[in-house]
Amino acid sequence: MITREDLCTTVKAIYKTPEDFFQDVERNNSEGFEVFCSIAENPADSDILILNYETGQFVGWYKLWHLGRDIRSNIQSSQDLIKFLQGFENSAKKL
Repeated sequence: MITREDLCTTVKAIYKTPEDFFQDVERNNSEGFEVFCSIAENPADSDILILNYETGQFVGWYKLWHLGRDIRSNIQSSQDLIKFLQGFENSAKKL
């Protein structure tokens, strides 16, 4: 299973800044992915879940800007996490 450190490292490798990632999460506009927030009007205090609804892979954590805090995921390896986040980032760019 992936760790909080894996998620933080991967986000930093794919995005110019973590803030760019957070913007993509808040926009929730990536084809093939859905972002769920437990408190829709305030993602800063929400549980966040990103789901690739084509593969069923997901990653979730508590509080948007506390990346990876209390991480939950069915992604097994760092390589799969890279593919997952690259897909999320690439599909956000297209829209």
